[in-house]
Amino acid sequence: MDSTENTDKKQADGRYFDKAASLFMVVAAALLVGNVVVLWLASSYNDKACLDAVYEAGKACLAGHDQRRIMRAAYLGLQNSPSGGFFIEHPHFTEYRCEQVQGGKKLTIQTSTLVRLPAPMLVVMSKDNISDDGRLAIHKRYQLDIPDGGASSN
Repeated sequence: MDSTENTDKKQADGRYFDKAASLFMVVAAALLVGNVVVLWLASSYNDKACLDAVYEAGKACLAGHDQRRIMRAAYLGLQNSPSGGFFIEHPHFTEYRCEQVQGGKKLTIQTSTLVRLPAPMLVVMSKDNISDDGRLAIHKRYQLDIPDGGASSN
């Protein structure tokens, strides 16, 4: 009778361990999926915001506006993007250049968005893009070559 009770107790202990290990793996997988989803949303959001900024700046450049108005158009294009939510901050410019090159202008705009991850402890990568408070920076750059006489008149 004693050997049967010991066997039952060992099996019950084994079941608790299996359940605890399974629960731990499910929670870790859910947090990892949460990180991936938030990073994907932030990347898409930053990409669209940068594209809106370069689109507005390109329109201003084609209309023949000066540097100040081109930069203002890019800024307004970026500011008109919707809010990112709790995990995703609004993007900001990290680079803006509108250079006169042979044959036209070269417009370069780069934006950066800071992302709060649901589980930052699961990030396994270079710490170059991670700030001190655990936010991850996502960057996007667009370059637009605008030929001289870009605004054609018919």
